[in-house]
Amino acid sequence: MTENDNPAPVQVTRSMSAETGELIASEMTRLEQQASALADKFWKKHWQVRNEAERKDWGYVGVRVRSKNGTPEITWFRARYWKSRNKAGEKKSPTLEYLKKGLGYSYTAPTFRRVKARPWEIEMAMALEVSFAALRREIAMLGKMRRYLHEYQSAVGKRPEGMAELAPVADTTDIDATPPFDADQTQPEIDPQSESPNPTSGNPAKSRRPGSVEQSSAPVS
Repeated sequence: MTENDNPAPVQVTRSMSAETGELIASEMTRLEQQASALADKFWKKHWQVRNEAERKDWGYVGVRVRSKNGTPEITWFRARYWKSRNKAGEKKSPTLEYLKKGLGYSYTAPTFRRVKARPWEIEMAMALEVSFAALRREIAMLGKMRRYLHEYQSAVGKRPEGMAELAPVADTTDIDATPPFDADQTQPEIDPQSESPNPTSGNPAKSRRPGSVEQSSAPVS
């Protein structure tokens, strides 16, 4: 492969970012569909109670799944109906009071009790929240991935001018890394009485210590 065959780093980054963004969006859609299927179970029970039970057992709590800026949201609310009528004599539309989830990924039973939810609503909401909490966690993780992807794209766009034309790092796999000596080779022994190796012990002139005075064997006249 020649140098011209290698795509520019910025082009590779843009292609990778686009593919990753599409995968994240696709997964977000899949999670939203799963959440909607679970919400349908609650609404099926809601209308069953409306049609078969007494009015005192009717529920006013609901769950809503919607996408906001490409991110699914799973929220609970309580519908409040007002007896007053408008000037045309028609009943006003119910006001939706969204329940506070607080920290974490799951709604708790006390939240539903505070709005006077029916016992069957609380029971079913808690059963669904096991799955809803898992979906919210996964949605949050995908949201972080998308933010990091945007930050990465921004960082690539701020590269110094000409960086994209830099040559690739040389391949060093063929470099001989053999040490210049044999690891099994016997090293010279060190004379404990000397500060340096003593390979020429038979030559006292070469093995005397620095600063010592050599005594002459010639007779003194």
